[in-house]
Amino acid sequence: MTNMKNNFIALAFDFLNPWCWMGEKRLRQAMAKTGVILPIDYQACRSAHPKAQIGMDYRTYRENRFGSQAKTYEEALSLAAAEFGISLDFSRITTMPDTEPALRLMQWQKGRGKCPRTLFDGIYQAHFCEGKDISDPASLLALLKQDAEERQMAMNFLRSEDGVEDLVKAERETIAWCGRLTPGMKLGETLISGAQPSEILATLLKP
Repeated sequence: MTNMKNNFIALAFDFLNPWCWMGEKRLRQAMAKTGVILPIDYQACRSAHPKAQIGMDYRTYRENRFGSQAKTYEEALSLAAAEFGISLDFSRITTMPDTEPALRLMQWQKGRGKCPRTLFDGIYQAHFCEGKDISDPASLLALLKQDAEERQMAMNFLRSEDGVEDLVKAERETIAWCGRLTPGMKLGETLISGAQPSEILATLLKP
């Protein structure tokens, strides 16, 4: 098994786009197939106007965005998720969340030197499988495995304005290379957009 310690893969993602979750799963599948294991740097990249849809009824949002293709979109996602043993349940989603708290918590974990992979999975699971409000700090903190002191530190962070400007700056840097296309994956100068099959993502890992 090869571990290219001097490299990492940047993953541009949006918590409102479940294809980013599938893309990450397929990327890890490609790593397993090729034996090339690289760390993933999770980089936030929200849509151009994220505040406009906060609190919007989910069914209104899906119709506005996907129109007559909404059902087809969800069916394709459900099939992709099933390959990884994930059961999406769009019927449990009621309103569109503000993803800023979730993204800030990801940044907080990264800043403390912790891999946010488990949190990344947990946030998508909470929203797209369980219909939980990922705008709610309490829902987010329930996903953390740390002890009570760590969770309190995270709560204090989310209640403050700490990290807001850093998130905006980091997103701007991510947008510069992915153009707001999510999921986006970048290794060196090689860029792949979309939740491509693991066979295609394997080409990203080739020396």
